[in-house]
Amino acid sequence: MKYLFALLLTVNVVFYLWESRQGSAGIVNSELKLPPSAGERIVLIAELPSIPKKPAPPKPLAPPEPPPVKPAEKPVEPEVVKDAAPVPLVPACYWLGPYESDGDARRVLAALPAELKEAEVHRRSGEVPNGYWVLYPKAESMELARVNRQMLVDKGVRDLWVFDKGELQGAISLGLFTLRERAEAAAQQFRAQGIAAVEVHPRMVRNEAPWIKLQWPGDRTELERLIGVQGVALQACP
Repeated sequence: MKYLFALLLTVNVVFYLWESRQGSAGIVNSELKLPPSAGERIVLIAELPSIPKKPAPPKPLAPPEPPPVKPAEKPVEPEVVKDAAPVPLVPACYWLGPYESDGDARRVLAALPAELKEAEVHRRSGEVPNGYWVLYPKAESMELARVNRQMLVDKGVRDLWVFDKGELQGAISLGLFTLRERAEAAAQQFRAQGIAAVEVHPRMVRNEAPWIKLQWPGDRTELERLIGVQGVALQACP
Protein backbone atom coordinates (compact mmCIF):
# COMPACT_ATOMS: atom_id res chain seq x y z
CA MET A 1 0.00 0.00 0.00
CA LYS A 2 2.77 2.37 0.79
CA TYR A 3 4.32 1.72 -2.57
CA LEU A 4 1.19 2.43 -4.42
CA PHE A 5 0.77 5.80 -2.66
CA ALA A 6 4.41 6.73 -3.45
CA LEU A 7 3.93 5.82 -7.09
CA LEU A 8 0.83 8.01 -7.43
CA LEU A 9 2.61 10.91 -5.77
CA THR A 10 5.55 10.66 -8.17
CA VAL A 11 3.27 10.59 -11.21
CA ASN A 12 1.49 13.76 -10.01
CA VAL A 13 4.76 15.63 -9.45
CA VAL A 14 6.05 14.74 -12.90
CA PHE A 15 2.77 15.83 -14.52
CA TYR A 16 2.83 19.13 -12.67
CA LEU A 17 6.37 19.93 -13.82
CA TRP A 18 5.47 19.15 -17.43
CA GLU A 19 2.43 21.45 -17.36
CA SER A 20 4.49 24.27 -15.94
CA ARG A 21 7.01 24.10 -18.79
CA GLN A 22 4.26 24.12 -21.47
CA GLY A 23 2.63 27.22 -19.99
CA SER A 24 5.89 29.22 -19.93
CA ALA A 25 6.59 28.50 -23.60
CA GLY A 26 3.13 29.77 -24.60
CA ILE A 27 3.69 33.02 -22.77
CA VAL A 28 7.06 33.63 -24.48
CA ASN A 29 5.59 33.01 -27.93
CA SER A 30 2.71 35.35 -27.31
CA GLU A 31 5.03 38.18 -26.33
CA LEU A 32 7.21 37.89 -29.47
CA LYS A 33 6.10 40.28 -32.27
CA LEU A 34 6.44 38.10 -35.30
CA PRO A 35 5.59 39.45 -38.75
CA PRO A 36 2.35 38.19 -40.11
CA SER A 37 2.43 35.26 -42.37
CA ALA A 38 1.76 35.60 -46.06
CA GLY A 39 -1.85 34.55 -45.65
CA GLU A 40 -2.63 37.19 -43.00
CA ARG A 41 -3.63 40.86 -43.69
CA ILE A 42 -2.60 43.87 -41.63
CA VAL A 43 -5.66 45.46 -39.99
CA LEU A 44 -5.64 49.26 -40.09
CA ILE A 45 -6.55 51.30 -37.02
CA ALA A 46 -9.42 52.89 -38.92
CA GLU A 47 -10.81 49.38 -39.52
CA LEU A 48 -10.76 48.46 -35.88
CA PRO A 49 -14.18 48.50 -34.24
CA SER A 50 -14.91 51.86 -32.60
CA ILE A 51 -14.73 51.94 -28.87
CA PRO A 52 -17.90 53.42 -27.52
CA LYS A 53 -17.33 56.80 -25.97
CA LYS A 54 -18.29 57.39 -22.45
CA PRO A 55 -21.54 59.31 -22.29
CA ALA A 56 -21.06 62.98 -21.58
CA PRO A 57 -22.04 63.95 -18.09
CA PRO A 58 -25.52 65.46 -17.97
CA LYS A 59 -25.66 69.22 -18.16
CA PRO A 60 -26.59 70.87 -14.91
CA LEU A 61 -30.19 71.92 -14.79
CA ALA A 62 -30.67 75.61 -15.35
CA PRO A 63 -32.22 77.40 -12.39
CA PRO A 64 -35.93 78.01 -12.85
CA GLU A 65 -36.74 81.34 -14.42
CA PRO A 66 -38.43 83.78 -12.08
CA PRO A 67 -42.07 84.51 -12.87
CA PRO A 68 -42.52 87.50 -15.14
CA VAL A 69 -42.97 90.72 -13.25
CA LYS A 70 -46.23 92.39 -14.13
CA PRO A 71 -45.91 96.09 -14.79
CA ALA A 72 -47.40 98.20 -12.04
CA GLU A 73 -50.98 99.05 -12.80
CA LYS A 74 -51.70 102.71 -13.24
CA PRO A 75 -53.95 103.88 -10.44
CA VAL A 76 -57.46 104.60 -11.58
CA GLU A 77 -58.17 108.25 -11.09
CA PRO A 78 -61.62 108.97 -9.65
CA GLU A 79 -64.01 110.42 -12.08
CA VAL A 80 -64.58 114.05 -11.41
CA VAL A 81 -68.28 114.69 -11.13
CA LYS A 82 -69.15 118.12 -12.28
CA ASP A 83 -71.52 120.03 -10.10
CA ALA A 84 -74.98 120.04 -11.52
CA ALA A 85 -76.38 123.37 -12.44
CA PRO A 86 -78.42 124.77 -9.56
CA VAL A 87 -82.12 124.26 -9.97
CA PRO A 88 -83.90 127.58 -9.75
CA LEU A 89 -86.34 127.72 -6.86
CA VAL A 90 -89.98 128.25 -7.78
CA PRO A 91 -91.42 131.01 -5.60
CA ALA A 92 -94.17 129.84 -3.27
CA CYS A 93 -97.34 131.87 -2.87
CA TYR A 94 -98.45 133.14 0.56
CA TRP A 95 -101.29 135.23 2.00
CA LEU A 96 -100.45 137.57 4.86
CA GLY A 97 -103.35 138.93 6.93
CA PRO A 98 -106.13 139.62 7.46
CA TYR A 99 -106.03 143.34 8.24
CA GLU A 100 -108.81 145.48 9.65
CA SER A 101 -108.64 148.00 6.82
CA ASP A 102 -107.02 148.57 3.44
CA GLY A 103 -104.94 151.32 5.02
CA ASP A 104 -103.44 148.91 7.56
CA ALA A 105 -102.59 146.41 4.81
CA ARG A 106 -100.92 149.09 2.64
CA ARG A 107 -98.82 150.36 5.54
CA VAL A 108 -97.51 146.86 6.12
CA LEU A 109 -96.93 146.44 2.36
CA ALA A 110 -94.80 149.60 2.23
CA ALA A 111 -92.65 148.34 5.11
CA LEU A 112 -91.89 144.94 3.56
CA PRO A 113 -88.26 144.23 2.56
CA ALA A 114 -87.08 144.83 -0.99
CA GLU A 115 -87.05 141.06 -1.67
CA LEU A 116 -90.88 141.16 -1.63
CA LYS A 117 -91.44 143.93 -4.22
CA GLU A 118 -94.08 141.88 -6.08
CA ALA A 119 -96.38 141.76 -3.03
CA GLU A 120 -99.89 143.20 -3.54
CA VAL A 121 -102.97 143.93 -1.43
CA HIS A 122 -106.11 141.89 -2.21
CA ARG A 123 -109.48 141.53 -0.56
CA ARG A 124 -110.59 138.00 0.08
CA SER A 125 -113.28 136.27 2.05
CA GLY A 126 -112.37 134.31 5.13
CA GLU A 127 -112.09 134.35 8.89
CA VAL A 128 -111.25 137.88 9.94
CA PRO A 129 -110.88 139.42 13.41
CA ASN A 130 -113.87 141.37 14.69
CA GLY A 131 -112.81 142.54 18.12
CA TYR A 132 -110.39 141.06 20.67
CA TRP A 133 -111.10 139.01 23.78
CA VAL A 134 -109.15 139.26 27.01
CA LEU A 135 -109.36 135.70 28.29
CA TYR A 136 -108.37 133.58 31.24
CA PRO A 137 -107.19 130.31 29.58
CA LYS A 138 -109.47 127.35 29.03
CA ALA A 139 -109.80 124.77 31.80
CA GLU A 140 -109.76 121.04 31.16
CA SER A 141 -113.33 120.69 32.41
CA MET A 142 -116.27 122.93 33.28
CA GLU A 143 -115.82 122.04 36.95
CA LEU A 144 -112.28 123.48 36.86
CA ALA A 145 -113.58 126.48 34.89
CA ARG A 146 -115.99 127.26 37.78
CA VAL A 147 -113.07 126.99 40.21
CA ASN A 148 -111.11 129.49 38.09
CA ARG A 149 -114.12 131.85 38.04
CA GLN A 150 -114.32 131.84 41.83
CA MET A 151 -110.56 132.56 42.05
CA LEU A 152 -110.99 135.61 39.76
CA VAL A 153 -113.96 136.87 41.80
CA ASP A 154 -111.85 136.57 44.95
CA LYS A 155 -109.21 138.78 43.25
CA GLY A 156 -111.80 141.51 42.66
CA VAL A 157 -112.85 140.76 39.06
CA ARG A 158 -116.59 141.32 38.61
CA ASP A 159 -117.11 141.61 34.83
CA LEU A 160 -116.47 138.10 33.55
CA TRP A 161 -118.14 135.34 31.60
CA VAL A 162 -117.50 131.56 31.44
CA PHE A 163 -117.76 129.99 27.94
CA ASP A 164 -119.79 126.78 28.25
CA LYS A 165 -119.69 125.74 24.58
CA GLY A 166 -117.88 126.27 21.30
CA GLU A 167 -114.14 126.40 20.67
CA LEU A 168 -113.63 128.59 23.76
CA GLN A 169 -115.49 126.24 26.13
CA GLY A 170 -113.87 126.38 29.58
CA ALA A 171 -112.26 129.81 29.01
CA ILE A 172 -113.33 132.93 30.94
CA SER A 173 -113.87 136.26 29.16
CA LEU A 174 -112.59 139.33 31.03
CA GLY A 175 -113.70 141.75 28.32
CA LEU A 176 -114.17 142.33 24.54
CA PHE A 177 -112.40 145.26 22.86
CA THR A 178 -112.63 146.67 19.35
CA LEU A 179 -108.94 147.44 19.00
CA ARG A 180 -106.11 145.12 19.86
CA GLU A 181 -104.18 147.91 21.58
CA ARG A 182 -107.00 148.40 24.14
CA ALA A 183 -107.21 144.67 24.74
CA GLU A 184 -103.47 144.49 25.41
CA ALA A 185 -103.69 147.40 27.85
CA ALA A 186 -106.52 145.70 29.77
CA ALA A 187 -104.56 142.44 29.92
CA GLN A 188 -101.61 144.32 31.42
CA GLN A 189 -103.84 145.68 34.19
CA PHE A 190 -105.03 142.18 35.08
CA ARG A 191 -101.44 140.96 35.26
CA ALA A 192 -100.69 143.78 37.67
CA GLN A 193 -103.46 142.36 39.94
CA GLY A 194 -101.66 139.01 40.05
CA ILE A 195 -103.57 137.31 37.24
CA ALA A 196 -100.57 136.46 35.07
CA ALA A 197 -102.23 133.88 32.80
CA VAL A 198 -104.50 136.29 30.91
CA GLU A 199 -104.15 136.43 27.12
CA VAL A 200 -105.53 138.37 24.15
CA HIS A 201 -107.46 136.34 21.60
CA PRO A 202 -109.10 137.72 18.39
CA ARG A 203 -112.80 137.10 17.86
CA MET A 204 -112.96 135.61 14.36
CA VAL A 205 -115.97 136.02 12.05
CA ARG A 206 -116.56 135.16 8.42
CA ASN A 207 -116.14 138.31 6.34
CA GLU A 208 -114.16 139.91 3.51
CA ALA A 209 -110.92 141.60 4.52
CA PRO A 210 -107.68 142.93 2.99
CA TRP A 211 -104.76 140.51 2.69
CA ILE A 212 -101.26 140.83 1.23
CA LYS A 213 -100.39 138.30 -1.46
CA LEU A 214 -96.66 137.68 -1.89
CA GLN A 215 -94.18 135.32 -3.54
CA TRP A 216 -91.20 133.84 -1.69
CA PRO A 217 -88.70 131.29 -3.13
CA GLY A 218 -87.01 130.37 0.15
CA ASP A 219 -87.87 128.71 3.44
CA ARG A 220 -91.08 129.70 5.21
CA THR A 221 -89.30 130.14 8.54
CA GLU A 222 -86.92 132.62 6.92
CA LEU A 223 -89.90 134.49 5.45
CA GLU A 224 -91.55 134.75 8.87
CA ARG A 225 -88.32 136.11 10.33
CA LEU A 226 -87.95 138.58 7.46
CA ILE A 227 -91.41 140.13 7.67
CA GLY A 228 -91.87 139.78 11.44
CA VAL A 229 -95.30 138.11 11.41
CA GLN A 230 -97.20 139.35 14.45
CA GLY A 231 -100.94 139.49 15.02
CA VAL A 232 -101.70 138.16 11.55
CA ALA A 233 -101.62 134.79 9.79
CA LEU A 234 -99.26 133.58 7.05
CA GLN A 235 -101.09 131.07 4.89
CA ALA A 236 -99.94 129.17 1.81
CA CYS A 237 -102.02 129.88 -1.25
CA PRO A 238 -104.44 127.05 -2.10
